[in-house]
Amino acid sequence: MEFIKNLLGLALILFSWFDPLVLPFSFRLTLFIIGFDLTSWFAKLLLFIINFFFPLLGEQGLFLIWTLLLLLVVEFIFSNFKILKILTTISKPLIIFFSLLFALKDLQLALIIAGIDLILNLKH
Repeated sequence: MEFIKNLLGLALILFSWFDPLVLPFSFRLTLFIIGFDLTSWFAKLLLFIINFFFPLLGEQGLFLIWTLLLLLVVEFIFSNFKILKILTTISKPLIIFFSLLFALKDLQLALIIAGIDLILNLKH
């Protein structure tokens, strides 16, 4: 099951990077963050490195690099130090919400993406 989840996450990320349907940026960003949340720790690290050197979402997606770094740090801290799972569940959507709110200045989009991430984190 973990392999299928990783494969689905990578497919969503590739779909958002290469944009075969010419989707708006907000939809591509949503696909990327959902895909990032579905992948494993190693894949997240690899995606961060790729996105750091080659920002494939364009100039609009440059803020995403710092969001990914914050998500990696939070996941690393909470997975290695066995802190309460509820803190991970709450902190990751908050990071996404505030980074999107300050970068895009769009409250609705930030709430939607953070809400989707919260639902995905509750499923884990």
